Amino acid sequence: EAAWLAQPMGLAVDGDRLYFVDSESSAVRWVDLGADGEVHTIVGTGLFDFGDADGVGEAALLQHPQGSTVADGVVYVADSYNQKIKRVDPRTRQARTLAGTGQPGRQDGPASRAAFHEPGGVSAARGRLYVADTNNHAVRVVDLLRGEVSTLELRW
Repeated sequence: EAAWLAQPMGLAVDGDRLYFVDSESSAVRWVDLGADGEVHTIVGTGLFDFGDADGVGEAALLQHPQGSTVADGVVYVADSYNQKIKRVDPRTRQARTLAGTGQPGRQDGPASRAAFHEPGGVSAARGRLYVADTNNHAVRVVDLLRGEVSTLELRW
């Protein structure tokens, strides 16, 4: 009858589903926007269950994710305290690291060697992810086709 949420953030809509990260429970969830409005958990198990592990369902661990977006049926998550961008498949419940070493820093290049510092938001457009890299005060770009990370140069 009721779903307990712990700091929901990063809303993303895909058809009749509203995806979001539940930061304090280190979870990725979705709500059926149809008649039942039921909340479902893709990854994450509880308020004090967090870490950094790729895996399926309960075996996958995140730490204080803050942003999410959906592209081509995949949920991309700014896994803030793990300094990573994760790819989460809602159908299989598999979560895996897409970009980031896990160490805080600012490094462009191949996604597996890129470094972020508390990425807090993520948005998708035209085959790219745009990441609000909070503690680097920068917008980072993940090219999904090439597997490369770069920093968006902003001018004013």
